[in-house]
Amino acid sequence: MSKEVLIRSAVSSDINNLMELDHHYSTDHVWQMGIRTDHAGTTEISFRETRLPRVMRVTYPRRVDNLADEWVQRLQILVAEVDEKLCGYSAVIQAPAQRGIWLTDLVVGLPYRREGIGSNLLRKTLVWSAQQGFTRLFAEVQSKNYPA
Repeated sequence: MSKEVLIRSAVSSDINNLMELDHHYSTDHVWQMGIRTDHAGTTEISFRETRLPRVMRVTYPRRVDNLADEWVQRLQILVAEVDEKLCGYSAVIQAPAQRGIWLTDLVVGLPYRREGIGSNLLRKTLVWSAQQGFTRLFAEVQSKNYPA
């Protein structure tokens, strides 16, 4: 049975609950980038999935205790709620590209992962960005973040 997820704009009273979400993740795969240049000078870049010998816990790339200060600079923060409990969020800033935004954060709390909440947040972020006139979305993802 799937849970009903409400996606809405964040309000200031959400900040403490968002900071309490587990921002870390575990993975047993990574994306490995290969670069190859042929004799004609053509460069080819490829990515392949590589299995790790053991599960690796990856820390969030930014300090969680600084997030509240960073969030005031975001164009939009959307939160996901299940049974009136915050379980995830997405955040965007203006990108340097014309009519572009940058997805800086897409976080889903550990008990709610692998239920489509991250995908739902991304879809709603795309809808919001199109309504604001943005035509490009850039996502910031570490190569270790195989789940994303």
